[in-house]
Amino acid sequence: QATGLRERRRHEAITHTTDQQEVADALRKIPAWGIDYDEWVAVLMALHREYGAAGLSMAESWAQGAQGEVERKWRSFKADGNPAGVVGLGTVFALAKRFGWERVTQ
Repeated sequence: QATGLRERRRHEAITHTTDQQEVADALRKIPAWGIDYDEWVAVLMALHREYGAAGLSMAESWAQGAQGEVERKWRSFKADGNPAGVVGLGTVFALAKRFGWERVTQ
């Protein structure tokens, strides 16, 4: 349970200091076809959680060529499907770092 609280706090800190451009920059480093399916779904879940319906176009741009699959998966997510904050932008940033992305601090 402490881990869940820690993740929630981490998520809140990331959310308040992150803009869509930074997320888009991180997504550009993650090869949509170079990660496993669970990671691919986690990216979609993070975008869904952070941006709701507005994140769909960002997800489709990232997963070029899989628009139908992205939309099908997107529709399967519920508004409260990630209540503990297990998947959020931190997941996206961690994946991007694996592929060489570096967060620009201001």
